[in-house]
Amino acid sequence: MRKYKESPHNLRREAVIPFPDPSRHNMKVDWDCKDNEKLKMFLSCPADEIFYGGAAGGAKSEGLMISACGDGETGIFNNPNWRVLMLRRTFPELENSLIPRSHILFHDKGRYDGAKHRWTFPNGGLLQFGHIKNNDDVVKYQSSEWARILFDELTHFTERMYLYLFSRLRSTDPRIKPKIKAASNPGNMGHGWVKQRFIEGKIPYKIYDEVVQIAGIETNWSRCFIPATVFDNKFLMKNDPMYIRRLWELPQVEREALMYGNWDIFSGQFFTEFTEEHIIEPFDIPMDWPVYVAMDWGYMSKCAVLFFAVDPSSNVTYCFGEIYVSKTSVDIVSNMIKTKLGDHFPMLAGKFADKRIMVKDEQTNISTKERFSFNGLYFQVANSDQQDGWHRARELMMKDAEGKLKFRVFRTCQNFIRTIPEQIFDKLNPERVDEKGETHIADALRYYAVSRKCVEQDPTPTEAPMTFSRITGYIGRTGNEPLLRYKIKRLPSLKRGVNYFINK
Repeated sequence: MRKYKESPHNLRREAVIPFPDPSRHNMKVDWDCKDNEKLKMFLSCPADEIFYGGAAGGAKSEGLMISACGDGETGIFNNPNWRVLMLRRTFPELENSLIPRSHILFHDKGRYDGAKHRWTFPNGGLLQFGHIKNNDDVVKYQSSEWARILFDELTHFTERMYLYLFSRLRSTDPRIKPKIKAASNPGNMGHGWVKQRFIEGKIPYKIYDEVVQIAGIETNWSRCFIPATVFDNKFLMKNDPMYIRRLWELPQVEREALMYGNWDIFSGQFFTEFTEEHIIEPFDIPMDWPVYVAMDWGYMSKCAVLFFAVDPSSNVTYCFGEIYVSKTSVDIVSNMIKTKLGDHFPMLAGKFADKRIMVKDEQTNISTKERFSFNGLYFQVANSDQQDGWHRARELMMKDAEGKLKFRVFRTCQNFIRTIPEQIFDKLNPERVDEKGETHIADALRYYAVSRKCVEQDPTPTEAPMTFSRITGYIGRTGNEPLLRYKIKRLPSLKRGVNYFINK
């Protein structure tokens, strides 16, 4: 059970611990932001998880670089157990920012390995630069352990990437308190979950403790948000006073986000229409309502299945269920779909999926679509026009001429509620979603929105079911077409049938 309480700590009222001064340890480093009070708060904050920044020019990257050093005997210059992982979403981003800055600071303090992208120091620890381009890249850090994990531009990462790295945060050195620190501006694909984790319902500078009972042991994890803007960075204001003028030239939305750190304005969000108003408590779907299933198929990646029902009296669409799994076979997913549908299964009005279901298995020559058909699920390949699809998906969430919502989602659809606000525009094509994000749920929504509209406008006969004969080893369609239509390779489990004897 999770309980939240406000810590008595208040960084505005309490004395701030001086930030690291390596000169005390014969390792002088000249920092650019010694007069930045917000930076001092960030460096001295005792919380386990700290988020810093929220606007451009607040010395966020500099703060992370100082945090990597630590202080005294426990720091990177003196302790071999001080291991730091510093992350950006892509490696070119590291090359353009953090790595060049590290060479200025540490060129005479340690040795940089360009192949491994790491600094090692003769008397102490290690600073490793890394990146996580895709969700599955987190496994690269599966066997490692770090005293500090630092995320630069946290909103570029997915929540899954961020939370997975918590499992790598540990140290056997009792002098080290492992921490995870991050900094970012508003916007980008992770805006929604970062705002929810650190900002919504919380007061800046205050430390919040999350108490969880695990195996009878009370564990406490503390979290804090420290906002900073360009006006807090006296060094930058003194040396480049026109920087604030350049920020002022930005469009109003970007200006509010980057100059003032406004998290309530998000110019990159794709589904700006989706709000808390769309979310409702679950109820039983009447049996006379049309029900639809839309699926974005994946095995190694995610398989996302959404369930929709339409109220005939109001034409309001309800997303009443979801499946979100990976490395799950067609048979298991089929059973999950049928279980979720229950009595609605025999009367499905439509089943839509992406074109990947047409890919055939090299061994059996059977497609994923055909495998689903063996389980009674006859999916129609969704319209592949992305521009029209995303337009239909956004249109679905808009209010009608009377200001009423035409789409609702059950509160139990947690992955839908989490990922839809995280979708951002493709920078090269603003009519599409940026596919570098976690788009599986959004894609399933798109397949439903565009395919249902196409079916309404141009109804076509339902495709006849595919049937597999274990006697003959053939598959075909029922109805007027002959059953023995397509010859397939002998299945490993086939013990009888024409193909078995032919192959023998």
